[in-house]
Amino acid sequence: MKTKFYPIVLEKEFLFLKLVKERAGEVNFLFMSLWDPVCINLAQEFMIDSVADDEDVSKKKPLYIIDSFNMPTVFPAMMVDKVPALVTIPKNKDASFFRKEEYVSNIYRRLGL
Repeated sequence: MKTKFYPIVLEKEFLFLKLVKERAGEVNFLFMSLWDPVCINLAQEFMIDSVADDEDVSKKKPLYIIDSFNMPTVFPAMMVDKVPALVTIPKNKDASFFRKEEYVSNIYRRLGL
Protein backbone atom coordinates (compact mmCIF):
# COMPACT_ATOMS: atom_id res chain seq x y z
CA MET A 1 0.00 0.00 0.00
CA LYS A 2 1.25 3.49 -0.73
CA THR A 3 1.65 5.94 2.11
CA LYS A 4 0.50 9.53 1.62
CA PHE A 5 3.27 10.96 3.81
CA TYR A 6 7.01 11.42 3.68
CA PRO A 7 9.07 11.42 6.92
CA ILE A 8 10.92 14.34 8.46
CA VAL A 9 12.66 13.71 11.78
CA LEU A 10 12.57 16.64 14.20
CA GLU A 11 15.47 16.86 16.64
CA LYS A 12 15.02 20.30 18.19
CA GLU A 13 12.07 21.61 20.17
CA PHE A 14 12.20 25.08 18.63
CA LEU A 15 11.49 23.49 15.22
CA PHE A 16 8.34 21.89 16.65
CA LEU A 17 7.19 25.22 18.11
CA LYS A 18 7.92 27.00 14.83
CA LEU A 19 5.88 24.43 12.87
CA VAL A 20 2.93 24.76 15.23
CA LYS A 21 2.98 28.58 15.15
CA GLU A 22 3.65 29.13 11.44
CA ARG A 23 1.67 26.29 9.88
CA ALA A 24 -0.19 27.06 6.67
CA GLY A 25 -2.24 23.87 6.61
CA GLU A 26 -2.75 20.62 8.44
CA VAL A 27 0.34 19.38 10.32
CA ASN A 28 0.92 15.74 11.33
CA PHE A 29 3.28 14.52 14.06
CA LEU A 30 4.18 10.92 14.88
CA PHE A 31 5.31 10.59 18.48
CA MET A 32 7.43 7.53 19.14
CA SER A 33 10.12 5.92 21.28
CA LEU A 34 13.16 4.13 19.93
CA TRP A 35 12.93 1.61 22.78
CA ASP A 36 9.38 0.47 22.10
CA PRO A 37 9.12 -2.57 19.76
CA VAL A 38 5.76 -1.44 18.36
CA CYS A 39 7.24 1.96 17.45
CA ILE A 40 10.28 0.32 15.89
CA ASN A 41 8.10 -1.92 13.69
CA LEU A 42 5.90 1.03 12.69
CA ALA A 43 8.94 3.16 11.81
CA GLN A 44 10.53 0.38 9.76
CA GLU A 45 7.35 -0.27 7.77
CA PHE A 46 6.77 3.43 7.23
CA MET A 47 10.36 4.11 6.11
CA ILE A 48 10.43 1.08 3.79
CA ASP A 49 7.07 2.05 2.29
CA SER A 50 8.01 5.69 1.81
CA VAL A 51 11.38 4.84 0.23
CA ALA A 52 10.01 2.07 -2.01
CA ASP A 53 7.23 4.33 -3.23
CA ASP A 54 8.23 5.97 -6.52
CA GLU A 55 5.46 8.57 -6.38
CA ASP A 56 6.52 12.21 -6.44
CA VAL A 57 7.21 13.63 -2.96
CA SER A 58 5.43 16.87 -3.89
CA LYS A 59 2.13 14.96 -3.88
CA LYS A 60 2.67 13.79 -0.31
CA LYS A 61 2.30 15.52 3.05
CA PRO A 62 5.15 15.77 5.55
CA LEU A 63 4.96 13.60 8.65
CA TYR A 64 7.12 15.02 11.42
CA ILE A 65 8.59 12.29 13.61
CA ILE A 66 9.24 13.17 17.25
CA ASP A 67 11.37 10.90 19.41
CA SER A 68 10.91 10.74 23.18
CA PHE A 69 14.66 10.80 23.78
CA ASN A 70 15.44 13.96 21.79
CA MET A 71 12.30 15.95 22.59
CA PRO A 72 10.75 14.75 25.86
CA THR A 73 9.04 18.04 26.78
CA VAL A 74 6.92 18.04 23.63
CA PHE A 75 5.07 14.91 24.77
CA PRO A 76 3.21 16.50 27.72
CA ALA A 77 2.65 19.68 25.71
CA MET A 78 0.55 17.66 23.23
CA MET A 79 -0.89 15.41 25.98
CA VAL A 80 0.83 12.30 24.61
CA ASP A 81 1.25 9.67 27.29
CA LYS A 82 1.37 6.55 25.12
CA VAL A 83 3.47 5.72 22.07
CA PRO A 84 3.08 5.52 19.17
CA ALA A 85 0.71 8.46 18.81
CA LEU A 86 -0.31 10.35 15.70
CA VAL A 87 -1.23 13.98 16.39
CA THR A 88 -2.86 16.14 13.74
CA ILE A 89 -3.37 19.88 14.08
CA PRO A 90 -6.09 20.81 11.57
CA LYS A 91 -5.89 23.64 9.09
CA ASN A 92 -7.17 27.04 10.29
CA LYS A 93 -7.47 25.94 13.91
CA ASP A 94 -5.79 27.03 17.10
CA ALA A 95 -3.01 24.67 18.21
CA SER A 96 -5.07 23.74 21.26
CA PHE A 97 -7.50 21.94 18.91
CA PHE A 98 -5.83 18.77 17.73
CA ARG A 99 -6.64 15.15 16.95
CA LYS A 100 -4.70 12.46 18.75
CA GLU A 101 -4.72 8.82 17.67
CA GLU A 102 -3.10 6.24 19.95
CA TYR A 103 -4.58 2.99 18.61
CA VAL A 104 -1.88 1.29 16.56
CA SER A 105 -4.26 -0.16 13.96
CA ASN A 106 -5.79 3.28 13.34
CA ILE A 107 -2.32 4.84 13.03
CA TYR A 108 -1.40 2.27 10.37
CA ARG A 109 -4.66 3.02 8.56
CA ARG A 110 -4.23 6.81 8.69
CA LEU A 111 -0.65 6.51 7.44
CA GLY A 112 -1.75 4.29 4.58
CA LEU A 113 0.28 1.26 5.66
